Amino acid sequence: MPDLDTLKLIADYFNISIDYLVDRSPLKENATDIERIINETINELEAKNTLMFMKNGKMDDEMSRLLKATIKGSITLINNLKK
Repeated sequence: MPDLDTLKLIADYFNISIDYLVDRSPLKENATDIERIINETINELEAKNTLMFMKNGKMDDEMSRLLKATIKGSITLINNLKK
């Protein structure tokens, strides 16, 4: 079993996380971060009131759901490409 310093060297060399090396998924923490980012983005977009699909400064539930899914998918894709 490699020690922590060796794990860090291996992770750095392959540009991966130590969690990946030890088969641990940091998804629980990342899911929380992703949800926070999505909600902040939605709030910022609504505050700008410039989106063409908004009605009276708000977007309907379906548009909000689709936009959140798109943002989440984009964040996931970016994170996967960085690995």
